[in-house]
Amino acid sequence: MPRTLRYARINLEKYPRFATTARDPLDPHRRAPVVPKRAFGISTHLYHNYRLGREHLLEIAAHGFDRVELFATRTHFDYHNPAAIADLQQWLAEAGLTLHGVHAPIGESFSVDAGVRR
Repeated sequence: MPRTLRYARINLEKYPRFATTARDPLDPHRRAPVVPKRAFGISTHLYHNYRLGREHLLEIAAHGFDRVELFATRTHFDYHNPAAIADLQQWLAEAGLTLHGVHAPIGESFSVDAGVRR
């Protein structure tokens, strides 16, 4: 390993605050901030007319998204079913996606009829 690279690696480990800067290509004596990679997500609401499946999550990941918001209506994803939840966990892992949030249905939870709310 070249001495300069070894020195830089050691310094970044010792002083992590310098890891957020890089040399400006136009002026090597000036440090420019490094912008961290942003995580982008999208909602499964795109597929709200379909029962959510593995192929939908794989398609989302294939378009470069890192995170997903689950649109949780029982016709799209049955969040009351433990088997469906286990499947979702497996599908997310296979697609390399992170579950960022759950969009819970407001129609069921805000009903004034106790029988509808269960």
